[in-house]
Amino acid sequence: MIRQGANWCDVTVSPSGEVAFVYARGTEVVAEDATTGAALGAIQVQRSLLYLRAAADRRGRICAIGQGHDDGQSWIVLLGSPSSWQARSFGRTHGVCPVAVIARDDADGWVLFIQTDPDRYDRIVLTGVGEVHDWQPIAMPPTSQGFLYVAADGTPITQDRGRGAIPGLALPSPAPGGAVWAGQSMVAETLALFDSETGIITSLNTPGGQPPHIVESGGTYFVCSYVEGGAWLSTHRRPFSSTPPPVEPPPPPPVEPPKETPVRLEQKHSDLIDAFAAKFPPPGGNEDELRDHWTPKLIEQFVFSFPNEGWCWKSTSPGGRPSSDVIARQAGGGMWGYDLIPNAGTSAWRLESNAGPIDLRTQASIRMNPVNHLGSTQPPPGTPPTQPPVPPPAQRPFPTFTVPEDVFLHALTRYVQEGLWDRDRPIENPEGDRTAGRGALMWFVPIFYNRIIGFISKKGNLLPNADEWWRLADEGAEEAIRFYRQRQPAP
Repeated sequence: MIRQGANWCDVTVSPSGEVAFVYARGTEVVAEDATTGAALGAIQVQRSLLYLRAAADRRGRICAIGQGHDDGQSWIVLLGSPSSWQARSFGRTHGVCPVAVIARDDADGWVLFIQTDPDRYDRIVLTGVGEVHDWQPIAMPPTSQGFLYVAADGTPITQDRGRGAIPGLALPSPAPGGAVWAGQSMVAETLALFDSETGIITSLNTPGGQPPHIVESGGTYFVCSYVEGGAWLSTHRRPFSSTPPPVEPPPPPPVEPPKETPVRLEQKHSDLIDAFAAKFPPPGGNEDELRDHWTPKLIEQFVFSFPNEGWCWKSTSPGGRPSSDVIARQAGGGMWGYDLIPNAGTSAWRLESNAGPIDLRTQASIRMNPVNHLGSTQPPPGTPPTQPPVPPPAQRPFPTFTVPEDVFLHALTRYVQEGLWDRDRPIENPEGDRTAGRGALMWFVPIFYNRIIGFISKKGNLLPNADEWWRLADEGAEEAIRFYRQRQPAP
């Protein structure tokens, strides 16, 4: 089943075997019985949560934790506790998937895991009524990818460490006991199950899906994930494959899918990174500064200097926070990333202008516009010399132009009314004018004018006629809406 309008979700099983499906819907967290669909409760958090995780203690009370989409804080809620209990922040988080929770095995309550820095997480022990029993910072290998699952010994397993645990599955997580794993299929855009007894991977035919979560109760496996369309939940029993294997002839040996050849940085790319860093020194010790200023500017420079090579920014999931230190390239049928600032956010950071490729096929690309921040029309260092260009025939100079007011207002109105979420629409001021919330209008003007300038150039520096102006208004509005929706996820 799919809960429309919901997104990040988790499944949890109590010691008595009851399974709960917990999901984020808008600004609240909802829990329901995973077998009957009966409501177990809902708590308003006043903000949308990312990467939701949940656990039920031995009394069946549920603790859910997520990363605040608007503030990056770790927020927890308790379902089944007194109604006076409110959502509570436990401080900042770092990177993606930075939170996890399990039930205590020695008492009522839970253990929280919150990544706060590239190389540290907090382990917080809560009582059954949400009081802090213990709080310890713990060192970890530096990562920005967060937690995949919590091992049986209570150690949080990072995505870096869990990658490759099950051949054929990306970002796999085990059901308690480790007999069955759930993950993202490496051969199709769907989730899949791995049975350790048979060694078989079974596709679940889902519409995509984020790293799934899995529990078992009474021989039934419950699997959930945030997929295209909402929060998804399904149940499965062994054997997972509905078609029995043939007896004769014996099955042929499995054929591994062809491996993609990693796309590596060329010398011209490394030279450009060095030239860019020389002019704009990277703030490697501050991930927010990297994400907000340095990395997007570098990618814009790559798109300008190497057009048609597929350069882009990336995030772990559609609508997620962009990476602070990884640039990406769509090439060879996949997407490859390059971590240019190892140990970003720590004093041990460094610039790696010849970084090796990282397979990002399960992650999301973010389109960037070409911008020449280096201020030179010369090819970047390391580019092979070319023959002197043949002078182009004389042509008209680029004209000075003003967009007709009715055309501009038509495009802007479409962008605001059809593209912007309610939270980003213009706000009425006491003075009578209107101001856009969250800076959403800043993307419209450059994208709209780039579309017009490109059209005029292709037309030999002739201005559009009346019909062409109106077509450009619709095309510019649509392109600006696409760019906005890529940068700003649905609330």
